[in-house]
Amino acid sequence: MGAAFASVAGAGATTKTSRGTLHSFKSIAPNTWQLKTINRAKVKRYYRVHGETDCGVVRGQSGDQIPCKTLGKSKYAKKPVRVMWETIEGKKYATQVAVTIR
Repeated sequence: MGAAFASVAGAGATTKTSRGTLHSFKSIAPNTWQLKTINRAKVKRYYRVHGETDCGVVRGQSGDQIPCKTLGKSKYAKKPVRVMWETIEGKKYATQVAVTIR
């Protein structure tokens, strides 16, 4: 999967950004998770998060990088989230995930 991700990303894949609320985060394979968000229009989106994804928390003007696997903790549930993603073989793969903590 990593090789496919790298080859498509290097082939001019377009990165998009979505915002919403972190609804769920669960493991679907070793070092791979599924992130579910809901936006204001109640649209649900699912993203694949893997070990190469940059994950972090934003606190006002500062932020910290965190291991992606910690996004399943209850303190991040229902928090605003920004996801930068690319479509690869019909699936959305997150390249960056930022949860806002206030």
